[in-house]
Amino acid sequence: MRIKQSGKNIKYSTISYVIKLSLQFIVRLFFIRTLPIEYLGINGLFTNLLAMLSLAELGVGSAIVYSLYKPLAEKDTETVKALMRLFQKTYSGIGIFIIIAGICVLPWLDWFIKGNAVTDIHWFYVIFLLNTGVSYFYSYKRNLLIADQKQYINT
Repeated sequence: MRIKQSGKNIKYSTISYVIKLSLQFIVRLFFIRTLPIEYLGINGLFTNLLAMLSLAELGVGSAIVYSLYKPLAEKDTETVKALMRLFQKTYSGIGIFIIIAGICVLPWLDWFIKGNAVTDIHWFYVIFLLNTGVSYFYSYKRNLLIADQKQYINT
């Protein structure tokens, strides 16, 4: 059964990767042709800033997946439930940390961008920040699928 699920994971991940790469190319091409170049640079800056804040996770996801293998294999639902509650609290804390740290960066945003011609740049940043931070409140559930070798469901 595990080999069959691994095959599904590989198949769906490959299809998803090709589709995602193609769509990223199309979106980037659309951005370049229709939006001013400043927006493209700001998108890159915000992506890099939030990637640095996301280092707060520090491999918690891998630890979650590793610790779930044995209870899932033994069908120990009580241990799985207890671990998932712990991981929910951990990921919620990480999400809150990222949002608070991101808000702390907000006053210095103009320092990163010299000669800003984009209006409402702080709102764009807040949207990027919330998109990143809020995703941590639900991402612990995805790790259960990974540990159970059902990543294809998420993909």
